[in-house]
Amino acid sequence: MKTFFLIILFSLITTSCHRNSDESPLEQLPAATQTGAHTAGCLVNGNVLIAKGDLSKIFSWGPPISANYYQYGGYNFNLSFENQKADDLPTIFVSLSNINIEEGKTYTLSLDLKDNKKIYGYANFSNTKFFQTNEINKGEITITKFDTKKFIVSGTFWFDAVNSTGEVVKITDGRFDTNY
Repeated sequence: MKTFFLIILFSLITTSCHRNSDESPLEQLPAATQTGAHTAGCLVNGNVLIAKGDLSKIFSWGPPISANYYQYGGYNFNLSFENQKADDLPTIFVSLSNINIEEGKTYTLSLDLKDNKKIYGYANFSNTKFFQTNEINKGEITITKFDTKKFIVSGTFWFDAVNSTGEVVKITDGRFDTNY
């Protein structure tokens, strides 16, 4: 009986390790919810990036996902997330400065400084490669839920960003659902 139990246990462990191997990258992303589920994810040049923490890192920079909406000279929204367990994937940032965000509205991510508004996205690979949107390499963020009573913000985004050498990174199928 003990041998039978060990065989079953070993089978379960080995088959559960490959649970996501048959799923497409899109299927591996978190669902696009609007409940404050504290989730975020996107594809980085086709590779899956999901916000995940790593408790083994003593000097972690903070939580794997952060969203802020505050007033300082105007309304400002910042979203950042990372997978703290994957050193080869970037931290994603999206920032809308001097914008009173609205539910259902889409904003262009480009680093356009019209009317003292700054709207952009960027990807930072371990402080060695920095990619940012600009007038040519743009993107969009759509706010699908903005609840000022429950402090929930949800949305979708995508952007192309370029580094100082002209290399472009494609951030696609982004989604987030968190509290601010």
